[in-house]
Amino acid sequence: RARKATKRARYAAELAKPADSEMKAIAHEAEKLQTLLGEHQDAVVAARFLATISDSDDGDGDLEGGFTYGILMANEWQRAAKIRAAIRK
Repeated sequence: RARKATKRARYAAELAKPADSEMKAIAHEAEKLQTLLGEHQDAVVAARFLATISDSDDGDGDLEGGFTYGILMANEWQRAAKIRAAIRK
C-alpha cells in the first residue's frame, strides 16, 4: 500500500513540475522511495517463498536442501531489514 501511495504522489508531483520547481525534487525522492519499497516487497516475497519450499519434504531425509533454503531466506530477510533502515534515514 505504501508503494502504491508513493507512486500516486510521484505522478502527482510530476504533473505539477511545470508549475512548481520543488515538485521535480519531490518526484525524484518519491521515485527512489518507490524503488526501495518494491525491492523490499521482492525480498519479503522471496523469503516467504523460500520458507514454503524449504518446508516441503521430499521424503529423502536430505537436510542439506533445507539448510541452503534457510541461508537464502536469511539473506532475503537481511536485505529487507537493510532496505527498511535505508527508508528510515
